[in-house]
Amino acid sequence: MLYLQNKNKDITAQAFIQQAVTPTIISQIRATTTAKEAWSILNDAYRGTDKVVSIKLQTLCKEFDNLSMKKSEIIQVFFNRVTNIVNSIKILGDSIEDKKIVQQVLRSLLPKFDHIVAVIEESKDLSTLSAMELMGSLQVHEEIKILLFN
Repeated sequence: MLYLQNKNKDITAQAFIQQAVTPTIISQIRATTTAKEAWSILNDAYRGTDKVVSIKLQTLCKEFDNLSMKKSEIIQVFFNRVTNIVNSIKILGDSIEDKKIVQQVLRSLLPKFDHIVAVIEESKDLSTLSAMELMGSLQVHEEIKILLFN
């Protein structure tokens, strides 16, 4: 009885997988006999093998370490870039602590934000400050500056 239940679950999982992929991938997973085999093929196709994942992670970590805000960028656009890199790293199975993200963002801002960075460093506990809280603080300061000087 348990065998039949597991077999039905496996067949259902395979059906869901086949419905969710492109025809190219379906041809690769059609010959599999279990959902686990199909999932393994999907994992290699979309995520990559361990070696590919390792190389992608190295590239993303280097990109994160070399982050710098562009002169024409506003805080929201810069944070979108940061978030995309961090999310890509997390998708590949690695993680970055908020503390490291906060430190990197503060180092990566344009010199025009130096006074804001000083205020944030003095008024907030950077070891507990989340990346989202930092973004909010920086956006508020940026908007105030825009209102005052426009």
